[in-house]
Amino acid sequence: KKNIIIMEVGQHCSFSACKRLDFLPFTCDCCGRLFCKDHRAPDDHACQDTGSRPELQGLPPAPSQGGRGSYQCSVDGCRRRELMEVNCPHCDKNFCLAHRHQEDHGCEAIQGGAAPLSLRRQHYPKDKSPSGETRPPATAAKKVLRGARSESTSIKVALMKMKMKAVGPSSVPESERVYYEVELPEEYRLPKKPMFFSKEWSVGKAVDVIAETFRLRNENHRQHSQKLLLYSMSGESLAMSKPLHSLLDVLPSGSGTRLEYEIPTNE
Repeated sequence: KKNIIIMEVGQHCSFSACKRLDFLPFTCDCCGRLFCKDHRAPDDHACQDTGSRPELQGLPPAPSQGGRGSYQCSVDGCRRRELMEVNCPHCDKNFCLAHRHQEDHGCEAIQGGAAPLSLRRQHYPKDKSPSGETRPPATAAKKVLRGARSESTSIKVALMKMKMKAVGPSSVPESERVYYEVELPEEYRLPKKPMFFSKEWSVGKAVDVIAETFRLRNENHRQHSQKLLLYSMSGESLAMSKPLHSLLDVLPSGSGTRLEYEIPTNE
């Protein structure tokens, strides 16, 4: 019989909600632990040691490395990419959301003598175009429709970005997942975190998963302790027993939610 030697190859991701086996793990420059490619950045694994690297604090997330659906900003020195094209209608170049306005990217149209679009709008009445032609008045219905379309597009873009960086239990099926950007309690001084949950979970279970993932103090099981509660971004407290799928009108997938400590009043 031949002796078979089994070699242990690769390392498991140190992020508690992941633990994926990675054959080429990355070492975090701050805490020194090993992570998979999805959790290698300090923000991606809620790194507690970024204070030891001041140059890493306040930096934006690292841009995606090209690929389909990734559009590079044309501003020199900007490394941001967007999932959708953001073209300037005047110089016909692509920019990130932060540089989409003419003034922000030093538009060639401005440098060529044309006034910025925002200034041209200020100097002409709403019913006149820059050429002096009379515009047909926009109806209230059209304005509402444009606003709804713009909001719908913004939510879709935010959801696409959220899905790329969201963390959560890998056991949750893709078909059940809902995505939220979670604002953690102020005392932890952590940035907002994109997460996914099962729409079949109760609000209470979602709170427990958030607390476990980011090591937050959670004493919701104790009767007279300070409770950890979940709120919509409009400030509405979400009942712990409610399933997430019943709150999609108030808290649609892709929106934000806030976690705070508060002692609920007895009714």
